[in-house]
Amino acid sequence: MCSRSVLLLVAVFVPTLVQSFASHIIDVPGLSDLLSPNAVVYYEDDNSEAIDTLVSTRFYTTPFEPRIPTILVLPAIVEDVQVSVRYAYDQSLDFGVVGGGHGVGGLGHTSGLLIDMSGLTAVSVDTAAGLTTYQTGNNIGTVDLASKESGVYSPNGNCPQVGVGAVLHGGYGAMTKTRGLSIDNVVAYQVVTRTGELLSVTAESDSELFWGLRGAASMLGVVTEITIRHFPVDDHYGGSIIFTNVSALPKLVAYVNDNALDQINEFHVRFSVFSAPPPAIIVVEVTLWGNGDAFAALGGKEAVINGLIAAGEVPIAVNTVAANAYYEQQSFLGPIVADAPRGFNEYALNSATTTSFPVAAAQVVADAFAGNVPLGTIFFLHGYGGAFSAVGASDTAYAGRDMKWDFVSQISFPPDVPEAAAAGLSSATDALHRAIEEAVGEQDLSPHGYLNWGMNEAAHIRKAFGDNLERLLELKQALDPTNFFHRTYDLGNVGA
Repeated sequence: MCSRSVLLLVAVFVPTLVQSFASHIIDVPGLSDLLSPNAVVYYEDDNSEAIDTLVSTRFYTTPFEPRIPTILVLPAIVEDVQVSVRYAYDQSLDFGVVGGGHGVGGLGHTSGLLIDMSGLTAVSVDTAAGLTTYQTGNNIGTVDLASKESGVYSPNGNCPQVGVGAVLHGGYGAMTKTRGLSIDNVVAYQVVTRTGELLSVTAESDSELFWGLRGAASMLGVVTEITIRHFPVDDHYGGSIIFTNVSALPKLVAYVNDNALDQINEFHVRFSVFSAPPPAIIVVEVTLWGNGDAFAALGGKEAVINGLIAAGEVPIAVNTVAANAYYEQQSFLGPIVADAPRGFNEYALNSATTTSFPVAAAQVVADAFAGNVPLGTIFFLHGYGGAFSAVGASDTAYAGRDMKWDFVSQISFPPDVPEAAAAGLSSATDALHRAIEEAVGEQDLSPHGYLNWGMNEAAHIRKAFGDNLERLLELKQALDPTNFFHRTYDLGNVGA
């Protein structure tokens, strides 16, 4: 469904904007002369319009804490990143980094020096070694596109417009139950420290830093390159199904639970409920891996999908499920996200992890979306287990390996919504989330969390790292004692 031109739009969007403001580029003393000829620098005093346009049209930002950088750097080579980090550190500037720019709440944004990684987009697929190496200016879609010809893919997220920076804190996707998170498959990082040093980090070269980077990378440095295992996907059977009425959700969850599909490692599912445009719809992204033996008792892969569709008892608008169509499944959300207005505030967001997700909780969601939830409300339910849970809780900095599901409720609204109305929208989302948690039951709520689904809040960060937090803080103190890297997630305010 997602065309090549849609995916390439992401790669050309920012350079086009840069060219339109090229006449405004000026020297920043002590920085510009150290950058490569193709690097771009904007300085707020003479380029405020250019910076504001680049940031507000490229990134999802939050109007409640607008952070427009004084200096914006678009590096052309890795050395530009090193120079920019060192400059910000030496000048005691607040510092941030953005990649795909899809993050909620303006994560990574700063009023000091901001690096936009979108110019670093090299991708190399080494089928002999079974590894893909990509720079962190890529989006998931550009990495998948580069992998398409070879037919091997690395475990990544579901949405092509999301930057690969999401890999730094986990990397949830269709392979999570069969291959683990992205961080479970990374074999090497290139990372720039606060002093501008470029480190090549593997389990062999620095086991402790490698451990920390797998889950907390943005808090320890600027990752410029990732090398990750990839896999063939010729056993893929999956796609997206759109159910036209939210009343289907409890029945779909019941079908998964009653047939113990959540216990089958080869079964992946994500439910997304969208309130706008009304009426609310459900997008089910489903993947069945393997040769079919895992689903033999249910009649095979095709029978499982047919059973799922029948269970919903409502008409479907789209069904893209097919064999060996992994790239098409990954691309499905591309046009939807590409058309989303920039400048939206996704501030009201809640997430929780569970060891089960009962039909009663799905009914709460269905009733809310069938009623009067504010337009812009979204609910996500992600399945875990399998290879994800097989990784030890202390094997990576990320600790939450006990969960089988997580769910996210959020509200997006334009920046011109009055403050009182915005508070009401946030309160409505909070109330929905509490009701879902009550339906799940305290006994099934996990003490852990998934970092990428949350905001830069101490409680959420503590949940993600759990018993690993003290060890991670020791690593942070050794590598970044001044908490220079704090704009994405702030370890400095967490405490052991």
